[in-house]
This record gives sequence, C-alpha cells and structure tokens, in this order.
Amino acid sequence: MDCAGVLACGFLTPATLPAQGKWKREVRAPTRRTVVAVAVRGGEIFVIGGLTHRGVSRLVEVYHPRKRRWRTAAPLPEPVHHPGAGVAGKRLFVVGGFGRGSFWA
Repeated sequence: MDCAGVLACGFLTPATLPAQGKWKREVRAPTRRTVVAVAVRGGEIFVIGGLTHRGVSRLVEVYHPRKRRWRTAAPLPEPVHHPGAGVAGKRLFVVGGFGRGSFWA
C-alpha cells in the first residue's frame, strides 16, 4: 500500500507540497501509529496519542521541519486515541477521544 507520504496508514511520514506541485517525503516518525491528533505550534508538528500495535498511546512526538528531526515530548497524562488538538497562543490543547478501559476519554 502506498500512502503517498501523508500522515496516514500508520506510518506517519510527513510530506511537503512545494510550489512545483510534487509531494516530497520527509523523515518517517519513530513510532508507527494511527488515529492521532496533529497540531502545529512554534513551527513544529506535534503528533499526539493514537493507537500502536501495543494499544492506546500516551506518546507525543514532535517533528521540526527545518531540522528534519523528530523528538519525544512529555507524554500525555492518560492514553488516548482519536483525540482533537489545537493551539491557543503558545499552549497546546488535547481534548476528547477514547481512552484505555473506557468508551469515552
């Protein structure tokens, strides 16, 4: 299956679409997962929570496009998949989704 490098298919390989109109693959995320939240803060892309082969995740990974590097940020207080995320000022908010052991997070 070819996912064209977008944040999908569990591979989390960001891609950019330059002016030429062709997708360019970026650096693959360290952890394969799906149903994540994604938000941009301070020029970095935050990939939050989701499902891995081990289950619901607390993981927060951050991609810096200029440096073409991933780093791991502080984990969520609770694991969650299908969350929403947004930024207000310098603060990142993660809301909703489904947690481990309960239907609603």
